[in-house]
Amino acid sequence: MGKLVYATDVEGPVKNIDFAWLILEKLIPKGLRSKYIERVKLFDEYDDLRWIHERPFAGHSTGTTPVISALIAVLAGLTNEELLRAAKKYAIETPGAANVINYLKANNIPLYFITSSAPFVPLIEAYRRDVPSSNVYTMGKGLSDEDKAYFDGMRKAGTKPLSQEVNRRFPFTGFGDIEPERRLLTEFLDAYLNVCEEMRIEYLKSDSDEITLTKLGKKQFNLLEVVEKESPALAAAIGHLLYKEDGIMGAHRKRQVLEEIQNKEGVERVDLVYVGDGIVDADPLDYAGLGISVNCTNKEALLSSDINMAIPNMRQLIPVINTINQCKTSDELTSGLKTLQRFLKGDKTRGRMFLTEDIEADLEGVKKINREFKNLIKRL
Repeated sequence: MGKLVYATDVEGPVKNIDFAWLILEKLIPKGLRSKYIERVKLFDEYDDLRWIHERPFAGHSTGTTPVISALIAVLAGLTNEELLRAAKKYAIETPGAANVINYLKANNIPLYFITSSAPFVPLIEAYRRDVPSSNVYTMGKGLSDEDKAYFDGMRKAGTKPLSQEVNRRFPFTGFGDIEPERRLLTEFLDAYLNVCEEMRIEYLKSDSDEITLTKLGKKQFNLLEVVEKESPALAAAIGHLLYKEDGIMGAHRKRQVLEEIQNKEGVERVDLVYVGDGIVDADPLDYAGLGISVNCTNKEALLSSDINMAIPNMRQLIPVINTINQCKTSDELTSGLKTLQRFLKGDKTRGRMFLTEDIEADLEGVKKINREFKNLIKRL
């Protein structure tokens, strides 16, 4: 094993928040909330079901709910500055996350944020923790190499162009304030969610009909053509966010980003550590040399993990990372992890560690323990 590279989801492992649901539950007007919140819950289920159905051939990429939430925020007329203020107000640190980041810095281990969320929460944390902009991947517009050099250079010079970078990554607010864009966005969201609900119902059947699903998929794509006839600009924004893989930092795209990081850092796959906590992390957990799920209750993510940690504080990850960093062979690593596992098992207040064989042997039991610690952190 060589140079270690550490990548992590942000919402959960780093910040104790789900910004997409914060938008829906607290930030948008009551009328929009009552109209959309239950429909988005159903969409969230569709999103996961479709990814599971198409995972064998890397089709649909789960992780789209933050995009739908962001489009509803646009429809509500929320500005990027308002969303930034909300992120600063509500995004509290996951206990122990700062300890992990400090450990990584002290040991010169590169840190990357890879998150399906909008750029508000991850960028605030990146600026706070001196994580380079070029090491942050979010939903929205990706940064060009020129953009990365610009923002990294500005920050090294002592300037903090946070608002400017947010606007570069998410240049979509404003459509909700003008016509015909507001009407078109409303009509699009209603029609899109309706089609997704039809697909959700089909996926729930024990014998989903592929012909029906294909027709509904085409119907989904045709909705964008309706918008394009009246507003090419809005259609381009929706197309980038919902119809192009680069706009959605979902499961497949996260895996692709890990490959990009691997090439950039010049390391082997075995040297990649990825930390996540949900279904959107299943693909990167599976790709990384060591995929670590934390307080995770999702079957797909757990079964894609090499290590699962059910813990009350993220600093419990440090001995694991330290063991990974110090071991030179896979045998040494296996022995070191089993030693840590026995230590944690002896004091359950510190949490629990499960390896692949433990997860496969008792998936429901592992999920139950993870749920207990996840709920504990949520209550903080």
